[in-house]
Amino acid sequence: DLNSWLAVGFLAIVCTGVAYMMYFHLIVNIGPSRAIYVGYLVPMFGLIWGALILDEIISGYMIAGGLTILLGIGLTSGAISVSRFRRKTVVNQ
Repeated sequence: DLNSWLAVGFLAIVCTGVAYMMYFHLIVNIGPSRAIYVGYLVPMFGLIWGALILDEIISGYMIAGGLTILLGIGLTSGAISVSRFRRKTVVNQ
């Protein structure tokens, strides 16, 4: 079917192409080490769009996974510091 092939072509060229151009623009502006965090958010946005558009049900495990992703991004980006949660120890001399 021609319409199906046109839809696939549109997704491949326009949607994916625009997404990659935005990603490379992000790399230039904030650097690759910070731009990579966008890739970690893809599963979360997949869940959100699936729930909003397709009425998919989000389970507790999915929410826990999303929170784990956010925690990982926070820890690796330095937004959450582990040193805040460590107890201060006094060394006797």
